[in-house]
Amino acid sequence: MLTFGLFLLAVALYALFLLWCLAPLRRFPRAGLGGWLRIVLGLWLLTANLIPLLALPFLMPLRLIDRTLAEKSFAIPLFVRTLPIYVRNVLAHDSATATVAELEFRINIGGKHYRPRLTIACTRRRMLSVDKMVDVHVFENYPTLTGGDFIGRADNAIVVAGPPNNFCSPTEDTPLIPGPYPRFKSGFGLGPSVFVIRGEADKTTLYELRFDGQQPRIDDISLDQPILVQVTQRPAREVVPLGALWPMPQHGEMGHRVPELITSYRQIGVPANGCIELAYSDMDFRTRTMTARRWRMTDLRNIPAAERPAYCRRELGLKIIIPAAMPMTPVPEH
Repeated sequence: MLTFGLFLLAVALYALFLLWCLAPLRRFPRAGLGGWLRIVLGLWLLTANLIPLLALPFLMPLRLIDRTLAEKSFAIPLFVRTLPIYVRNVLAHDSATATVAELEFRINIGGKHYRPRLTIACTRRRMLSVDKMVDVHVFENYPTLTGGDFIGRADNAIVVAGPPNNFCSPTEDTPLIPGPYPRFKSGFGLGPSVFVIRGEADKTTLYELRFDGQQPRIDDISLDQPILVQVTQRPAREVVPLGALWPMPQHGEMGHRVPELITSYRQIGVPANGCIELAYSDMDFRTRTMTARRWRMTDLRNIPAAERPAYCRRELGLKIIIPAAMPMTPVPEH
């Protein structure tokens, strides 16, 4: 309810700002230079509901502060379109039903077996999307996923897992029924990923293991096929927060979704990204087997070798905030 209330407050403040901009119209044509500038700004921002590109003056300062905040705030200058959509989503929320699934990841690290679980809720909502800041599209029943990322600590490793892409859009390969997930009935597919962060300073390694029908393995880390433990139907008001009904796409919703912690590692910037080695599993399409690849986005050649550990420890500590990680307990091998 807090997110919906904040949206209403933000829209009210924005509407008051527009009224202030347009107030000199009462003195037309004797508004003066300052009045005319206010009128032009108000008409400019109001026209953003027809041409979203005109909302950039509102979004750019927010983007300098936080990219995710700017993406979410895009709904405010388009309030003539987004406010009715959000209100409609909230009113439909009380009678809607959500599919709730419990997904178990099966990861093995250093000979120990871990089984973290994610609870994911799927529902549908009306959503407005803007393509290339020009074309506006309205989706009547857009699949909407809720469920946070799992962050756990297994000995000296941090394990991160999030809901798979398109989880709430079941297909022949990814039916929402208990059992192995995905099933790859059509042969080859794109499965869920688990990330592991190990090491520190300039010896930090970010692993990405994705199950694509075969067990991926990098060093002493491997990923078995995930399991859908249970799938139930529940009232949406019990499991889906109103924030998930946002009237526009949220971060990562219409692309390749990656947990925010992993995004912060990947986008840390130059030259600090040279502190991180990326290791990921990939499918060799010629042999149809999983292979491991490694690379660094840049190097630390301009930093003396003796200073690299301290430099990387400082940069990673300043730019990456690791949330509290749940201790993970190994399970016996079945």
